[in-house]
Amino acid sequence: MLERLSLRQRLLLFFAAIAAGGVAALIGALWLGYRRFGHPEALSDFVLVGAAAGFGLLGVVTWVWFLFDENVGRALDRLAAGLRAQAHAEGAGAFDPGPARYLGDLGPAAAAAAAKLVETRSALAAAVERETGQLKNEKGRLEALLSDVPAGVLLCSGAHQLVFYNGPAADLLGTGVVPGLDRKVFDYLREAPLIHAYDRLVATGDADAVSDLMVATRDGARVLSGRMRLLEGEATRPGYVLTLRDVTADLAAHAGRDRLLEDIFD
Repeated sequence: MLERLSLRQRLLLFFAAIAAGGVAALIGALWLGYRRFGHPEALSDFVLVGAAAGFGLLGVVTWVWFLFDENVGRALDRLAAGLRAQAHAEGAGAFDPGPARYLGDLGPAAAAAAAKLVETRSALAAAVERETGQLKNEKGRLEALLSDVPAGVLLCSGAHQLVFYNGPAADLLGTGVVPGLDRKVFDYLREAPLIHAYDRLVATGDADAVSDLMVATRDGARVLSGRMRLLEGEATRPGYVLTLRDVTADLAAHAGRDRLLEDIFD
């Protein structure tokens, strides 16, 4: 039960216990003195002295409790509230160690901790902003580099989700709409050839291995020749780069040539 009480409530109970113990000790001492004095007519005097001393003791304890509560209990509550605001609020302002002026070095220590927290938070925000800008610059350079590559390039995660693609790849997918990032590549290409090539590369365990494949678009309008390579430094399910080239016309030409040869031989 005491664990659910606040600090100020515990201080109040502490001083109440001091007051009760002091009054009990005073009553016991007066009763012992009255018994040893041995004059019954002095009982009223003992009661008067005991009442005056008891009220005086209660007054002193109450005054000390008030000072202690104001300068220690309330100060600790305000200090905790200020530290909590610094920890959870971005724009909490400067930390005020004023309430802890009677708590020795606790106020300056709390102010130093709050200043260090603000400094760390600012450094973290600057680092995140710097890394974000660097990632944007690298993405821009990658887009500029791959925009001149005639082949379609897809960058996919280990879960076969699109992470990046260049302009020729968007044209090769032939869906009539711009491919969406974080969508499955299987929404645009047939699934079986990609899974077979990916599992074969993962099984080899060679970071430099490549796998050539033939895959058709989902609508079957195009046949693409592809080359898959796993990304280095990834986990057990690494991402991969897929390079695509449209071979629909080449296959049609070869099929026409085969039919012509068959007709000639016939």
